[in-house]
Amino acid sequence: MIELPIFKCRASAAGVLMVEPKKKKKTVYTFFGAEITAQKYSSIISKSISDNDFSAISGLKKEEFEIESEIISETTKTYVHEWLKENIYGVKKQISSKEINKGIEFEDMAIDKAIEWLDLPFAIKNDKRFEDDFFTGEPDLILQDSVHDIKNSWDAFTFPLFDTEIPTKGYEYQVQIYMHLTGLKKASVDYVLLNTPETPWSMEIDYTHLDKKFRIKTFEFEYDSEIIAKLQERVLFIREYINTLITNL
Repeated sequence: MIELPIFKCRASAAGVLMVEPKKKKKTVYTFFGAEITAQKYSSIISKSISDNDFSAISGLKKEEFEIESEIISETTKTYVHEWLKENIYGVKKQISSKEINKGIEFEDMAIDKAIEWLDLPFAIKNDKRFEDDFFTGEPDLILQDSVHDIKNSWDAFTFPLFDTEIPTKGYEYQVQIYMHLTGLKKASVDYVLLNTPETPWSMEIDYTHLDKKFRIKTFEFEYDSEIIAKLQERVLFIREYINTLITNL
């Protein structure tokens, strides 16, 4: 019997947990207040047209209702399946893209630039992982009263220069967890634009001649206990779902 670790939400995966399940729709057909089948509904309409007598149609009613669906979304379930496989088989799923590779390769440089451009002379990269009963996470920067998470944009077209709200909602949930774990009440997600690396299809794109206002964009957040409560609820639902999956194997 494989002993699995208790499921905890990684801060970076918080956005996946917060995907809402799609609502299901139910159609109800009635005839003078009594519920009938869709087939009966169509039959009455057909007969009314055939007999050229539409009096019965006045008693027909068709209504659509949204009903409760699954507690967790299919997106969340897929994530949980991958988490389970990683822990059952002892291997990590390999994900690679030019954006991810740039983020990994230039992580330290992006953090250093964020420290410089945000004028945080005493800030240093955090290397401590925080954890509680529900969450785990490692913020990039921890200051006296705030946490910072640094995002390394691939190029000028993925850099959110004109956005007034954070383009990836999951990053807000990520820093909410960071605040919760560190006890701080303020956070920011800082997008940094470093040079776009050369690829087999394009040359390196150089942004070093641009003012810093074109190369760093900050979105600020305050601690939201309701978001944390929702995430904790999702973690509990996922643990129940994992138990169901394992039991049915």
